[in-house]
Parts: sequence; C-alpha cells; structure tokens
Amino acid sequence: MGTFLLIIVAILFIAGLVKGNKQNPAEGQTDKYNSGSLPQQAPSNALPASLPQQAPSKALSASLPQQAPRIISRQAIQAYATTIKVPFLLHFTRAVNLTSIISRGLYPVGRAHEVGANPCINDQYRWDGHRDATSISIGFPNYRMFYKYRVDEPAVDWAVLVIEPSILWEKNCAFCRHNAADKRIRNQLLSNLMTPQSFMGMYDRIEGFPPREEQNLRIYDPTDVQAEVLVFDAIEPQFIAGIIFEEAAVRDTHLPRFDRQKTCINKGMFGSREYARTRGDYASPE
Repeated sequence: MGTFLLIIVAILFIAGLVKGNKQNPAEGQTDKYNSGSLPQQAPSNALPASLPQQAPSKALSASLPQQAPRIISRQAIQAYATTIKVPFLLHFTRAVNLTSIISRGLYPVGRAHEVGANPCINDQYRWDGHRDATSISIGFPNYRMFYKYRVDEPAVDWAVLVIEPSILWEKNCAFCRHNAADKRIRNQLLSNLMTPQSFMGMYDRIEGFPPREEQNLRIYDPTDVQAEVLVFDAIEPQFIAGIIFEEAAVRDTHLPRFDRQKTCINKGMFGSREYARTRGDYASPE
C-alpha cells in the first residue's frame, strides 16, 4: 500500500511539472502593434510576399513603423483630393513621344532607358534637379512654361496627356505649390514636399498672388498655375485616360489609328488659365 501511494504521488508531481512548462508564448508579452493599432488595409493575413511567412509577428514589427505612416499619408491625400474633386492631372509633351508613351507609359527622363525609350525632352537642364521625376499639373497645364516651349519651337507638334487623379495617392509624389525649380521649393527637403500638408498647401492663399476668388479658380485649381506634382514612379498606360490636341491634323498625323474616343480637340488647354476661367471655363477635356 505504501509503495502504491508513493507511485501516485510521483505521477502527480511529474504531471504538475509538465503542466507548468506548457506556457502560451504570447502570454506575458506586450505587442505594441496590437490589432487595434494596425492599419485596416494591412491585416496580418495579407503580408507582402517578400516577408518571411513563418514569422509574421517579427516581420510586422520590422515593417509597420515605415509602412503605417505612409499608408495614413496616402489616405489623407486621397481624402483631400476627393474633397476638392480633382478631376484629372495633365502633362504636356511633344507629339512625337506619344507612340512610346501609349505603349510603355510615361517614365521620368532619368529612367526612360529602362524601357528602351528615348524621348524628346523640353527642359534640357532640368533646373529642379529631378531627372528622376515627371512633372504633372492639376486641372490645367502650366501654361506659362507650355507657351514658352511652343514659342521657342513653333514647328513642334504638341499634345496634353490626361492622367487619372489616383496617381496622387498611388504613386510617390512631391507636391510643389510653385514651380519645382523655384528656389522656394528647391530649398525644401524633399520629404517635406511628400506630405498631405504640402498637397493641401497648394491651395492656400499665397502672398503676391490675387485671392483665389479673384482668379475665379475652381476648387481643384492650385493657387499658383505653375504649381506642380513631381511623380517619382512610372505612370503606366492604364493611368492615361486621354490625349488632348489643339488641332485634328496633329492628332491624325501622330495617332492615325489611336482610339478616337480617348482623344479630343480642345484649344482652351493650349491657352491661359486666366482666360479659361474668366471666359466661362471652356477648357475642359470632356
């Protein structure tokens, strides 16, 4: 009997040790990236393919500090663009570049070689220092620069690309309330220009400019017509919604077989924004 009791006690003691060692690895640990703080667009079951799937918690800890602020910033940019109803973005180019752009997309000058493109460019010196970016405008072309190039080379045919506004939050962009070559922009850190605040600042009242109401601006028109967005990524063909020409003859020369529903003839986009806005705003790609 005594031997039997000793065996029972030994079994219970061993079972207690085993139970004590079976501890939930999550217990007693603090995860500062708990489910309440994760961005809604990046649930833990949707990790990027490049992250090690066997250790999701470690991968999330490493990536979230960089990803979360960017996601939030892009959401804020999209929200503001939606609020002011940005209808389209614009980029003027020489018509000889259109065939390449339609097939390959719009690449920054410094990256065109990646797709075998050799575009004819306007700004040979690129005074803004960003050959790694493409300049686009919101709502109306930078007509001051556009007019200068057309006067300098009157024999050149031109076109204006109509680009989807989602570029503003889907691509890496810098938002410049003046021309990107202006020293008031060049003297700023690039990181400061890539924020929702910099985007919203394009619509502030600016010293030296008439009030927005006096300019008869639409809600999506930046205060300075030379304000621009620098896009540091390729703009793929699916983001190009249409092409504007000043004359049908130019369209027929350079894009004889292109879908006519995606092109339009609109002299207003080749004029000044002041004239367009004060004379009934006839300059629209529709």
